[in-house]
Amino acid sequence: TPNLNSTNRFAATPSLVNDTLMHHLTGVVRNLRPNRTYYYKWVGYGQSFGGFTGNLQSFFTAGYPFSFIKTEVATGITDSSAHLNGVVSGSMVQAGVSFDYGPTLAFGSNSGAFPGSVPDSGTYNISGNCYGLHAGQKYYCRLVLQVFDTVYYADTIMFYAGGKFNTLAATGITGTAANLNAAVHLLTVPTNLTFEYSRDTSFSNSVIAQPSVVGDTGAYYITAPITNLTPNNFYFYRLKGTSGGYGFYSNVSQFYSGRDEILNWDFQSWDLDTITLPHYWKVMSKNIARVPGHSGNYAAKIYGQNLMLLGDFQSGGQGSGPIFYGGQPFHYRPDSMIAYLNYSLVPGDSATAIIQLYGNGVIEALQFSTFGGSSGGVYQRGAFPIRYNSGQTPDSLVLGFAPTNLGHNLVNASNSFMAIDDISFVNAGSVVANGDFESWYPYSSLHLQSWMYLPYYNADPLFTNNTIGPMVRQTIHNAPDDYAAEVRNIQVDGQIIGGSLNSSSDLFNGDRPSFPVSVRHQTFNGYAKFFPVNGDTAVVVAFLYKQGNIIAEAMLYQTDSVTEFTPFEIPFHYYNGNTLTVPDSGSIGIQCSIGLPRGLSHLEIDDVGFDGFANSISDNGISKMDEDGIHVFPNPAKDYIMLAFGKQVQQASSIRIFDLNGNMVTSLISMVPSDGKLKISCEGLSSGFYTVNVHSD
Repeated sequence: TPNLNSTNRFAATPSLVNDTLMHHLTGVVRNLRPNRTYYYKWVGYGQSFGGFTGNLQSFFTAGYPFSFIKTEVATGITDSSAHLNGVVSGSMVQAGVSFDYGPTLAFGSNSGAFPGSVPDSGTYNISGNCYGLHAGQKYYCRLVLQVFDTVYYADTIMFYAGGKFNTLAATGITGTAANLNAAVHLLTVPTNLTFEYSRDTSFSNSVIAQPSVVGDTGAYYITAPITNLTPNNFYFYRLKGTSGGYGFYSNVSQFYSGRDEILNWDFQSWDLDTITLPHYWKVMSKNIARVPGHSGNYAAKIYGQNLMLLGDFQSGGQGSGPIFYGGQPFHYRPDSMIAYLNYSLVPGDSATAIIQLYGNGVIEALQFSTFGGSSGGVYQRGAFPIRYNSGQTPDSLVLGFAPTNLGHNLVNASNSFMAIDDISFVNAGSVVANGDFESWYPYSSLHLQSWMYLPYYNADPLFTNNTIGPMVRQTIHNAPDDYAAEVRNIQVDGQIIGGSLNSSSDLFNGDRPSFPVSVRHQTFNGYAKFFPVNGDTAVVVAFLYKQGNIIAEAMLYQTDSVTEFTPFEIPFHYYNGNTLTVPDSGSIGIQCSIGLPRGLSHLEIDDVGFDGFANSISDNGISKMDEDGIHVFPNPAKDYIMLAFGKQVQQASSIRIFDLNGNMVTSLISMVPSDGKLKISCEGLSSGFYTVNVHSD
């Protein structure tokens, strides 16, 4: 019977036994179904003592009792051990699994597996460990499946103990070509090397590696160029070694044959900035101009994403806002601050005046006074009352002005501006340092395009104990003109400021979408050096988003010194619930130190990307945005879209959005932001398809 709850009976041969001798009973059963387990036992009946039975047995009908079994590539190989792998699928009955292994095809050793058996017809990944290996020795292994008294063997693979046989990240990636790479070590017998690759895991294409044969204890870098790829596709590849008629394989890696989606990913695009800045005030971006003042000659006009600060700040961590410190001596307790302001803010936006007074390191007053609208093109007197936390008299003052809501990255913020002049305090004899903005100085530096950092933080020649040069500066990866970015902790007025660089256009919120992404990336790649001081730890992180929410991250922590450009490849971790989600955007963040900086550490970074290393400066500009191109992301969009402008689009632009019927649904005039990115709200738009028309003067 195939079911223990039912019974089929037929006569055995012989059908009658009536003596004390040993008898062998047989029987032929017909019309059984294939690929099924059947159970049987013999039954006897005696006239004087009733019925009795033999023990229960079973058998399986026809064919293999499984769909397939396969031995996979060994992993975790050391000088004395290895991790064995295999797959079982479609087992018709419960079956035991294990691994055979040994230095010859006689194997000689058997290792238990996990799981130790497969209970049903599902697909199961099987693993096991082998120990007591000898470095440089060739070993064979195979997966073993036991069904009742029958043993089945999967294919045999080979590996070397203590050797290296690993794929490395692909390089020189374009839409149609790439270089496949691997590393081998301790191949003690002549081994032929080829790369296998395809758009799936069939590995239907192959190319001879360079070198093509290795057979000694040396370490070798293996490579092979491939061409005629299909753009914008994932490719899988592995290194195959063949020796003595047996093939063995490296781990499987993948790359993406598309444009690197990160703007200025290879750090080749730099501008020479010449700017005029007010003495004593730290300006966070190039969005500043010296303009006619309320009284005297000048005022400071700031616009878009910017912060002008008399003092210092550092990030307070995700969601907690900035922390202010430093500033100027101030031994008074005024009732309010007065400033003359000429401003115009886009609807829904707000400017901010920041006042912080503190004594003996304790904050006595901290307030963010916001206002919106317009002053009508003239300077208006603004009064900002001060509310104290205690009755103490402060000893230091920090002041700041922001022409837009820095915490929310609002729509069209680049059109908001504010000019500030003649700052004073009521009931205080103190004069704010350069509060009338009559003292300015010229400053020139190379500015990295499409990345956000503090380019002028330590520029003022009147500051003392300063680090020479900007927080981010150009350096060389490969001479003469393959550039990289050096991110540095800097010292200003005796304080160490943590060096940071991120792809977001938001000063205080670097973990926001900043470039479009169209595929589900698996790794974050780049080259880095790191020179830590006093125990600083650097971090390089990539986030992937779906409709503004983070769904995956890849993070590199670096504590030890790395004195040469070294490639890194960090797997993306997709959060729970996002196992199949395709992201629509991404961002990159780079910091020389986690938390408070301890020393003047610096990190050099180059060629950041996803799923391999794209071709850099020799790729006829594939690393850069099209000269006159405009990228729209995320796509599809929900609450907003971002426009990323090519460098030819620099003047004031009219932007119009049309539906598929040709009706204009949105129209605006906007200055192109300094970072080349503009956010536009989708509020009021119905679900559907739209086109964006941009006209630049």
